[in-house]
Amino acid sequence: MAFDAYLPLVPALLSALGRSGPDYADVFFHDLQSITVDGRIGVRSGRTTQTAWLTAHTRIRGAACRAIQRNNIGFETTDDLSDSALENAAREAAACATNLAAVDETPRSRALEPTAGDHHEIVRAVLDATMAFAADIDSARVTLSEIEASRLVATSTGILLSDTRTRVEVVVVLRKSDREIRKTTCYPDLSHIDLLGASPKASHVALMAAPSVGFGRSRQIPVVLKSGWGGTWLHEAVGHQLEADTLVDGLSGLAISPGSVIGPAFLDIVDDPTIQNGRASMLFDDEGTDCVPTTLVEAGCVVGCLTDRRHNLIHGFRLRGNGRRAHYASHPRPRMTNLLLGTGTTDVAALISDPTEGILVDDIGHANYDPESGIVTLQATRARRLRRGKIIEQLDPLTVSATPLQFLAGIVAVGDDFRLDGDRGYCSKDGLVVPISVGQPTVLIHGLAVAGM
Repeated sequence: MAFDAYLPLVPALLSALGRSGPDYADVFFHDLQSITVDGRIGVRSGRTTQTAWLTAHTRIRGAACRAIQRNNIGFETTDDLSDSALENAAREAAACATNLAAVDETPRSRALEPTAGDHHEIVRAVLDATMAFAADIDSARVTLSEIEASRLVATSTGILLSDTRTRVEVVVVLRKSDREIRKTTCYPDLSHIDLLGASPKASHVALMAAPSVGFGRSRQIPVVLKSGWGGTWLHEAVGHQLEADTLVDGLSGLAISPGSVIGPAFLDIVDDPTIQNGRASMLFDDEGTDCVPTTLVEAGCVVGCLTDRRHNLIHGFRLRGNGRRAHYASHPRPRMTNLLLGTGTTDVAALISDPTEGILVDDIGHANYDPESGIVTLQATRARRLRRGKIIEQLDPLTVSATPLQFLAGIVAVGDDFRLDGDRGYCSKDGLVVPISVGQPTVLIHGLAVAGM
C-alpha cells in the first residue's frame, strides 16, 4: 500500500499524541493524485473549426495528527512526511487545544509534469462518438479525470486501516446558442469506459433544438422530480439538516425531537456508504470507523443523524462511518455518503398523470440550502409542463424552492423506479469538497414554489 513505509512510525506517533492523556487520538495519511485531460471542439456549419487540449496532473499528499480531550482538540498537519516532521506534528497536536474555526485547511498542491498516456485518445474517441449524432451543435467539450486516493488511518483505539481507491469521471458538455446539456459518467478505471455510454443521448441533444417558454409568475404548483439525480433535494433538505454539527450549532431546518413526524408514513431515507456503485461507497470512513447504513427517516419520522468521532465523544451520537475529510489538511466532519430515498409502490405513469397541472423536472444543476431564510433551492436546468398527464411544452430553466419541512410534508407519491445516480455528485461544506451520490424513485411533491430563473 502507499503508506506501508510509515507503519513502523505509527506507534511512536500515537504515543506522542497520548502524552497529554486525550480521550482519543488518530493519525491520518492521505495521497490524492489526479490527471485531467480537457478536449474542446468548436463547430460552424457542421464543420469543426478548432480543437483545444488541456492536460493537468496534480498531487496532494500529507498527514494529520489529532488529539481530542473533552471539548479541546489538538490538530496539526504536515506535507513533509519525514520522521522528524511527523513526530513534531504529533507533539504539537498533543500540546495544544486548537480552535478549529481558525485552522488553515488549505493543503499544499503540487503540479506534476503532465503524463496523460491513453487519456488523450479516450477523450478524442468520446468527442468523435458524440459528434456522430450531434453535428449541428456549436461546441462540444469532454473532460476526463482519473483520480487515485490512498489513505491510512491509525487510532488510539487500536484501529489500523488503509486502502487505495480509483475512479474515472468523463464529463461531456454540448452547447447550442444559449443552451447546454451535460452528462457525467463514472467508471472504476480507464478500461471500463464506454465511449457511446459516456455521450449524451440523441434525445437529450434534440431537446436543445426544441422551442421553450418561460414559466411565468412565481407560484406553488405540483412538481415531479425524476428518479436518480432528482434526489438532489434530499441532500439539501434532509442530509445536511441531520449532520451532527448542523444540529448542535442550531442551524438545522429539521431541528426537532427524534421520532417527530416530518413526512408521510411511506417515507424512508437512508445514508448508505455500503451500496454498490456509489461515489462515496467505502468500507471505513476517514476516522477508521466501519461504514454501515444510517436510517435518518423511517415511516415518516426522524430516527437518526450523521456524526463523526468528535461529536460522538461530546454528545454521544452513534458512530456509523460518516467522519469524512476532503484531504489530509481538513479535520473530519460529519458528512453524507450516498443518500437514498426508498422505493415506493406508485406506478410512474400514474404518478405523472396525477396532477391536473404540474412541472416535470428532467435535470437539476445547482442546489443549496440557505440557513438564514431556511429555504432549499433547486435550479432545474431542464423541465417540462404537465397537464392531465401529458407533456405540453418545454420550459426555460427555473427554480424550485421550499423549506426542508415543506419538501417532506408535501410528498404525495413515491414511484416504483428507484435509481442510484453514481455518476455525478460533489458536496461542498465549509469550502471542502467530497464526492457523494443520491438516489430515489420518481417523486411527486405538492406545495413547492416554482419561478423562472
